[in-house]
Formats: sequence, structure tokens, C-alpha cells
Amino acid sequence: MQTDLRHAYAHALLARITHRKNDTVLRVQGTLCGSGTTILYLLRPLTATSYAIRRAPEGFAGYIDLVYSFMLGPMRCSLLFCNEGLSATMEMKL
Repeated sequence: MQTDLRHAYAHALLARITHRKNDTVLRVQGTLCGSGTTILYLLRPLTATSYAIRRAPEGFAGYIDLVYSFMLGPMRCSLLFCNEGLSATMEMKL
């Protein structure tokens, strides 16, 4: 639960579940937020190991984010499925 005590209408509820097995990660995150006329920032996943700080829209919004990450040889491949669309990233392990 995230809230701003100075602004009663700025709040967010976040739930995250992560399943790890060997070099594979599956993460599901659900976020509900309401910001009224105040500014509220949320943590949203980018890959299995990184997050983005995004500004919540005014009013009420809900997001579902699903990240699937796996090793393909020396590369970590991540797929992000979210309300805005699909994102794929590849990172080389040195």
C-alpha cells in the first residue's frame, strides 16, 4: 500500500508474485491506483531485474504486468506483457 498523507486521494495498492526455477523467472504484478489531482509515482517492472518509475494518470487506473525471463546460452531474455503492449529485451551475461 502506498499513500501520501498530505493528499487523501493519492493512493496505490500493489501485489507482486514471483516464481523462480533454475534460470527462469515468472513475475506477475497487479497495481490499482488513484491520484485525484495530485501526482503519484508507481514502480512498474521492465525486466526480471529492473523497474521503472512511472507517473500514474489522474483518476483511477489498474495495471497488470507479467514478466517472463529465461537464459538462452549466455543471454538473459525477458518478455514483458502489460496493459500498454509487449516488450522484449536481451542482456548479455559477461
